[in-house]
Amino acid sequence: MAACLGIRRPNSRLVQRGIGFGMVLLLFAAGCGKSTGEVSGTVSYQGKLLPSGTVTFFNQDNQIVGASSINAGKYTIRKVPAGPVKITVITLPASEKGTVEKSKVAPPPKGMPVPPESIAIPSKYGNPEQSGLTYEVRSGPQDYSIELK
Repeated sequence: MAACLGIRRPNSRLVQRGIGFGMVLLLFAAGCGKSTGEVSGTVSYQGKLLPSGTVTFFNQDNQIVGASSINAGKYTIRKVPAGPVKITVITLPASEKGTVEKSKVAPPPKGMPVPPESIAIPSKYGNPEQSGLTYEVRSGPQDYSIELK
């Protein structure tokens, strides 16, 4: 009946090749690209959330693989390659009281928001070789809170 309607049976070799090609593409897409993660969390120093600063992730070759600003104690770094990372945390220079001296920071232009306060942290946290902060990034979203002492 299919022959009467002008419908031809598909070439089985062509179908097999198409299925084979589709499988190769599927395997390539699933396994060849490096998996990435999205890491979010809080950053605290001596139990207090850091109001501002920067979190940076480094790979084993000390190349930056992700960074995020700290906003009200929270950070999110997207598209971090899965694997081990070293972490640094930096904040603005602070006075002996633990907050940024207003005289050391230029006032923002009119209409611009006032920068957040900052908490002083030890300088070792700004060096990936000295911070002692590490994490194993997995594929997909994950939570990792950084607690500095």
